[in-house]
Amino acid sequence: MRMNKTGFCKWMVCLTPMVLADAAMATIFILQPTDDAYVGTRFQWPAVNPNYYAYGTRTYMDNYSYNSGGNYQYYYSFLKFDLSTLPSNTIIESAVLHLRGFDGSYLYPTSIARMTSDSWTEDTISWNTQPSAGAGLADETSWTTDNGTFWMTRELNIAAWSYADDVQDNAVTLRLTRSLDSTTASYRTSEYGVGSIPYLELSVVPEPGAAGLLLTGGYGLMCSLRRRRASRC
Repeated sequence: MRMNKTGFCKWMVCLTPMVLADAAMATIFILQPTDDAYVGTRFQWPAVNPNYYAYGTRTYMDNYSYNSGGNYQYYYSFLKFDLSTLPSNTIIESAVLHLRGFDGSYLYPTSIARMTSDSWTEDTISWNTQPSAGAGLADETSWTTDNGTFWMTRELNIAAWSYADDVQDNAVTLRLTRSLDSTTASYRTSEYGVGSIPYLELSVVPEPGAAGLLLTGGYGLMCSLRRRRASRC
């Protein structure tokens, strides 16, 4: 069958909405952490050496930051999530971290960063062995919260997330920190039990074919965020 230029253009116009419709079928994944813990360090004059802390089995984790006159104290919180349940050839459309805070923690600005290594566990992590920070996924701002339940949420910047790297080991680690203000932010951990376990909410869509992405101008962006085990872009 011959197709003139007008017919070809009509075919292209029809194809593009089909590709977009297919990509719009999102699936929500709720991931609970495999590990959650917090670590700390403290130096108080006239001590000679700093003290180090590691808390991997407590029912809460803390964020704290203080530095004045040579005395300092810091607490960093870590959560690791297993990504192995996410289907291949999919794209993360959005990512939201949910924590249950207490003692007014929703008021305290917190920054969230992705770590470059996921080899730690809550039983072995320490201040001196904590993984290095990678890209920031959320600036230091207050949480969105439901004051009735004290659940707090922060949307993560997926454009800054090196998702292809995390697919290689099927895990992502997030670190929570606070700037200097001498106020402790506290969140429940998995050890606290049902109803308070942290979770990462991911909205995932099928990866369109390369042709469809070229039509919609989205190939470059999707390349960096997709899940594909066999190869990267």
